[in-house]
Amino acid sequence: MKISDALPMYRVRRSKIHGTGAFAARDIKKGTRITEYVGDRISHAEADRRYADKADDDNHTFLFTVDNRVVIDGGIGGNDARYINHSCDPNCETVIDERKVFIEAIRDIRKGDELGYDYLIERDASDPPDVDVIWACRCGSPKCRGTMLLPKKSKRERKAKKASKKSSGKALQKVAKNAVKGSVAKSAKKSVKKSAKKVAKKAVKKAAKKAAKRPVRRSAGNGNAPKGTAAARPVSRSKASAQSKAAARGAVVGKGVSKQAQRVKAAAKTASTPRSGRAVGGSARQSR
Repeated sequence: MKISDALPMYRVRRSKIHGTGAFAARDIKKGTRITEYVGDRISHAEADRRYADKADDDNHTFLFTVDNRVVIDGGIGGNDARYINHSCDPNCETVIDERKVFIEAIRDIRKGDELGYDYLIERDASDPPDVDVIWACRCGSPKCRGTMLLPKKSKRERKAKKASKKSSGKALQKVAKNAVKGSVAKSAKKSVKKSAKKVAKKAVKKAAKKAAKRPVRRSAGNGNAPKGTAAARPVSRSKASAQSKAAARGAVVGKGVSKQAQRVKAAAKTASTPRSGRAVGGSARQSR
């Protein structure tokens, strides 16, 4: 590390701009984070209470707004950063990082130059008529606007801001409306899909129930008729044995059938087939 880097970046002394100022103690490069603005961190309400008795023509302040909740009062527990004066053509700027305020160089600063940043003090409807005189700027820059306050907004700018705010609100409403529509459509689609699935399931169940009532014909005597269906009438064991023997004797030769096989077939037609007992558990008991 260079010896110059160990030296403080700025020193405080009398300023031509206003009271006490901060001056570069060495050359500072653009982008350098010079110091942090510290002090008592308080609420806006506390800041108003603390300086309620301050005279209207007093422009001396060490208050720095961080956000809509926190204000840093550099007058209590602050450091030398509170002495950096306002400039309409600044060589520094303030940066808020993790709710902390830092002063950084926005261009190369030579040793001995006074540090300055734009205070960006906003105007208020309750400001007195001579507010620009109270908050007069004496930075001496060719770009000096004569006051530390931000420039007054023209009617055109106010209207544009109002219109922008209105259109932004309408755009947000439209986005929200479309989001709601999309959500409803998605919900409706899901509901329809669910209902269709339910109806389809019900229809399949109904069709299955209807189909189960129809009698299923299977080969006689298999003993595997489905539950709830009419069981096929089995053939008695003695009759089945006689038929199988006759069929064995009446083997097919070429395209014709033996006379003996024909006689067996005729006898089978005239034979009476006994009925089975009542179905139990989806199967039929064989008659003995």
